[in-house]
Amino acid sequence: VFLIFLDLTTGAETESRSLAGFVLRMMFAGGLIGFLFGSVTVLMIRKNSDKTSSRALLLQLLLTLGVAFATFVFVENYIKSSGITGVVAASIVLAGYSRQYFSNVEIIDRVWQMIEYFASVIIFTLAGLILGKALVANIKIKTFEVRDYAIIPIVYGALMTLRLGLVFSFHKYLNSIGYGVTGREALMISWSGLRGAVNLALAIVVNLEITNKVGGNEGSRFLLIVGGVVFLMLLINASTARFVLSSLGLSNLSQVETEVLKYIRTKFEDSARIVYDRLAEKEEFENHTSGTVINYVSSLNVKHSLDDIPLRSHRHRRSFDQLDLSAEEDKLLLKQLRNLFYSALRASYWDQLKNGALPIRSVVSNILFTSIDVARDGVNKGEPLKDFKYTNLARTKERYNRHLVRIDQVSKYLPVPRFMIELYGKVHVAYIYNGVFLSIIVKEGHKMAQKVLQEFATGVDGSVSDKIDTIIEESQQQIQQAENYLL
Repeated sequence: VFLIFLDLTTGAETESRSLAGFVLRMMFAGGLIGFLFGSVTVLMIRKNSDKTSSRALLLQLLLTLGVAFATFVFVENYIKSSGITGVVAASIVLAGYSRQYFSNVEIIDRVWQMIEYFASVIIFTLAGLILGKALVANIKIKTFEVRDYAIIPIVYGALMTLRLGLVFSFHKYLNSIGYGVTGREALMISWSGLRGAVNLALAIVVNLEITNKVGGNEGSRFLLIVGGVVFLMLLINASTARFVLSSLGLSNLSQVETEVLKYIRTKFEDSARIVYDRLAEKEEFENHTSGTVINYVSSLNVKHSLDDIPLRSHRHRRSFDQLDLSAEEDKLLLKQLRNLFYSALRASYWDQLKNGALPIRSVVSNILFTSIDVARDGVNKGEPLKDFKYTNLARTKERYNRHLVRIDQVSKYLPVPRFMIELYGKVHVAYIYNGVFLSIIVKEGHKMAQKVLQEFATGVDGSVSDKIDTIIEESQQQIQQAENYLL
C-alpha cells in the first residue's frame, strides 16, 4: 500500500490490470518466499539444536540474522516484491516452530533488541539531520507555512484515536489467544504504541523520491509532519508512560508475586548464612571481623542478630493456603509455583550433566531441556506439568511398534533382506537405550525437584500448602508415565 501511494504521489501512471498484478505480487510473492526461507531456517535450527552448547547458540543466532537479511535482499532485488512482507512471514514461521529448539531464547531476544536499538539510533540521527537542514533552510526561504506546523497535533490526535479504536475493536480476539490481554493492558498498549524508527525511515524514502522525481518542497513537508508526530509521541506518550502504567496498576506486584519474592529472598538469606557459617569454621578465616562481612554482604545484613537466626529459619514465611487470594490470583500462584518447579527440574538436569550422569551434547540431554521449554509455555497458558509428554517417547514407541508390525506382515509374503533386519535391530537398540535412559533421568530429576520445592515452600510450622501438594501430584504423574514406558 505504501509503494502504491508513493508511485501515485510521484506521478507514476498505473493501469487497473498492472495495479492488480502489483498488489498481488506485493501481498503474496514476498510472503511466500519468506515462508520458504523461514521453513528452511527452522529445519537448520532444529538440526543444530543443543541446549548445552554455546556454539549451537551462536550458530542459531547467525541463522536468524542471516534469514532476515537474505529474505529482504532476495525479495526486494530479485522478486521485486515487498521485502518487509517477506521478513515478517519468515519471522512468523520462526516464532511459531523454532522457539523450542533455540539453545537460549533470552540471549537471542537481547541480541535482536540491541540490533533494533542501534538501527533506531541511526534512523533517528539521519532523520534529525535531514529535517534539521530543512528547518534551517526554512529560515531563509520560508519552505514551511504555519498550517504545516498546525497539522502536526491534528495528525497526532487522529492517530491516537485510530489506534485506540483498533486495539479495543480486536480486544476480544487478543484476549482469547496466547496469554490474553486485559482491558487495562489494552489501554496501555494504545497509549505506549510509539511510532518512531519505521515511520521516520519511510518518511525519508518519501522525501527522497518526491525531491528527485517531482521536485519542490512537498517531500520536506511530509518529513516535517512525520517528524513532528514522532516528536509529540516521545514528548507526551513516552514521558508519561510510567505514570500511566502506575495509574492502571500494571506496575504493582500482586500479593502472589510479593509472597513468592519474599520466599526467594528468605531462601537467599538462609543460603548465605549456611555458607558464612561453613567459611567461618575454617582456620584461615578464624580471625575475621564478622561485622565487616555483614556490612558488605547484603544477604547477611538483615535486621536480626546472626546468633538468633537458626539454619533454615524460614522467617516471614507463611503457608500459601493462609493467603487471601482471588480466583485469578490463585491461578497465577499455581503458574508461579509450576515455573519454580521447572527451574528446579532444569537445575537437577544440569547437576546430572556436571556429575557425568547425563552426557553433554547428547540427544537425550537436548530432548530433556527442550521438553522443559515447551512445557513451560504450556504452564504460562494454565496447563499442568506435562514435560514427559513433550519428550515424545510414547508417540515414538507407538510409531516404531507399528513399523515392526508392518515388517512382520510384509515378511509373510515377501523375503525381507537381511541388512534391513539388521538395520532395524540397530535402530531398536538405540531407541530402547535412549528411551530407557531418558525415562530414568526424568524420574530422578522430578524426585530432586520435588525435594527442592517442598523444602522451599514449607511453612514455619512445617505445613505444606495444598497447591504444593497439587504440583507434587502432577510431578508424580510424570514419574508414573516414565515408569510405564519402562514396563
